[in-house]
Amino acid sequence: MVWFKKIRSPVSNQIDRERRKRKKITWNGRHFDRSNMKQCQTSIENLSGMIDKQHLTVTDIIDKDGITVTDNFSINYESEKQKTPPSWFLKQKIFFGTICDNKLSSSIFLISLLFAMLSGCSVSLVIIFLGRIKHILLTNESTTLSFLNRIYQQIIVMAFVIVLAVVAHFGMRLSTTVLSDKIGNHLKQRYDGMHSHKHLSDEIITKVIENINLIVKGLEIFGMQCRNIAIFISSLIICFCHETRLSLLVLSVLSLIITLNVVSKKFSKKSEILLSNKISQTIQLEKDLLLLKTNITNDERLMKLSSEVRNCTRYAILNQIWKNSHSGILSFTVFTFIGCGMLYGGYLLHTNQLIKKSDIFIIVLSMALIIDSISSTFTNYYQIQKAFHAALYIRNLQQFDHQCMLNKFGSRRNSMDEITVTLITVPEFKKPMIPSKGNSIVRFINGIRNVLRNYHNHKLFFFVSFILAIICGLEQAAYNIVMGKIFTAFYERNPGDTPNIHALTFCAIQLSGIGFAVFIVRIASTTIAAVVSEHMAVSFHIILSRHLLKMADKEPLSKLNVNTLVDENVLLTSEAKSLYYPYLSELMTRIISVITNIILGFIYSWEIALLGFIFIIFCLSVQIKMEFETFTYCCKCAGDRHIQKKTQLSESSESSMFRAVNFLIVQTSGFILKTICYALTAFICYHKYKHQTQAFVSIIALYAACQGAVQLPNLIRKLYKSWHAVHRIFACMQNKSSKNCMPSISRTIRLEY
Repeated sequence: MVWFKKIRSPVSNQIDRERRKRKKITWNGRHFDRSNMKQCQTSIENLSGMIDKQHLTVTDIIDKDGITVTDNFSINYESEKQKTPPSWFLKQKIFFGTICDNKLSSSIFLISLLFAMLSGCSVSLVIIFLGRIKHILLTNESTTLSFLNRIYQQIIVMAFVIVLAVVAHFGMRLSTTVLSDKIGNHLKQRYDGMHSHKHLSDEIITKVIENINLIVKGLEIFGMQCRNIAIFISSLIICFCHETRLSLLVLSVLSLIITLNVVSKKFSKKSEILLSNKISQTIQLEKDLLLLKTNITNDERLMKLSSEVRNCTRYAILNQIWKNSHSGILSFTVFTFIGCGMLYGGYLLHTNQLIKKSDIFIIVLSMALIIDSISSTFTNYYQIQKAFHAALYIRNLQQFDHQCMLNKFGSRRNSMDEITVTLITVPEFKKPMIPSKGNSIVRFINGIRNVLRNYHNHKLFFFVSFILAIICGLEQAAYNIVMGKIFTAFYERNPGDTPNIHALTFCAIQLSGIGFAVFIVRIASTTIAAVVSEHMAVSFHIILSRHLLKMADKEPLSKLNVNTLVDENVLLTSEAKSLYYPYLSELMTRIISVITNIILGFIYSWEIALLGFIFIIFCLSVQIKMEFETFTYCCKCAGDRHIQKKTQLSESSESSMFRAVNFLIVQTSGFILKTICYALTAFICYHKYKHQTQAFVSIIALYAACQGAVQLPNLIRKLYKSWHAVHRIFACMQNKSSKNCMPSISRTIRLEY
């Protein structure tokens, strides 16, 4: 028998030896040899009297080599069964208990739910009047007074419904924002007061604020989830009230969409868990390399780390490809159904004269609205889960008997060697020294060139990915052109005409082809962009690690500092790689989509396009003002570690108002644009300035441009944040002094008693 032995590098062997040397029982930074077991046992016995009151947890005694203290707040040993995690219903109860802690909060919460339901129902009702206006455009002679009067009647009623939608959306957002601010201020004041009495350290206050922000975000998203449920139910009712057979087809497609979302989320979760495990191994290896006390050169350590980081890139690329493949499959499914739904609707109009053309458009538009609400529901589900966990953390901390610990140990702050319940690193980066804007741009360009120089063909990949992103931006314009052909196929040149089935069949094939092309282009664009982005992330990681090694050479770093700096570098690298994908690619796609749809609108009807363009500029200017005011308010509070006792309520209410207005613009600007443009359509078609088909294509093109434009400010804010991270890495690469460009050692959140 031949025995094969795995050959290990000297660096790996040295890491194993260092780990064996540290193979001791660890109690929050204090190490005990096996000969000193009595000392450790004494420490544990001193805690036994606080089991009932303190609910501290000491878990995971693995092979009796170490003790890990977590924040589950009860004491366990290896021989005892691990405490079962709280159920989903218990977390939900704790979350709502945190929100509705008094009558006023409960009242505001119920009002926000009422507004959320009204907003969802009003959006579904708008679809009915949009379908009726299309029916009038398709079946009436445009030069008659009845055509003009009927359109204006529908527009007036739709305007009232849109006003209801505007009020409901604004009320929902404002109530949730006020409630979230109230809850946040209440909890922050509670723990800030405890901090002033030396009950909590600065670090645990930061962790509390982080969890409070998660609860606030979850509360806002919960309102959107209620709105999505209202849209789903009301739209289904509307579909079945207009036509049963086509609605059954909608149900079959919805079941397919729901199944696709469920399967996609499960695979995405498994992929993220696998990727997270690989990243954790890489982070631990980097920490071990920095803690080695041998004569191994820095280049050998970097080569070992680079090899491990590159192994993670494959999993990261596959994860990104899977996420975008789900988006491409969803687009293909929706486009195919719209084509088939219109074709089947034309067939129903042939066989049943009682069916109206407006019914077909109402059902298809309602289906698109339902699919959007389903996708949004699945996307926001995990954010609500995080809010549930944050509420559980806050509840556990509230139940912790701080006074008992003060009686036990006195009013002093205990050392690191005593009990540590929680250890969480919060990044707190030091601002880099940026001499001027011009130097920043030059440094940014040179940094990109230097990083891409290390990889073959990555400059070509970088260019091709942007070309594919531009092609993705043509998706909506192509869809609008085909919808114009469908509108023409439904148009009655003579009273009693039925839709052109051959034209509808050809349009259905075109829509399926566009959906399939979108799927292929998105997969290709994601693959190429992810390859470039992940390999650049490797370079970013190595740049930061090299500076860590230089810092360690000048001044030895403790284990705590190493853990902190490595975790901060990982966060900075993750933020930096998002610049190229997905933010920059998505920005190019949206800009191309907005530009092409505006051009398409001007081609078909310059009057409608000009009106729509002015409205889009107005919405963007309001959003920019809101973003600037909110950013200014946040900058005033950015340096405060704790809530101010004398906070100016006017500034806080203005910030809440700005956020509510921004949300209102994003959600309802498209419907307002359609109302204005259809009013102009009735006028120009009555005077024969434009044909109904031209006006229809111009309106849907401007609607698509508006939907894309109102998303740009939020995307640009994310892009700027990532650009700032990339710039700091490049400054770290080119600056002579590593102290000015490296992130400062962040505070470590510790609850010490």
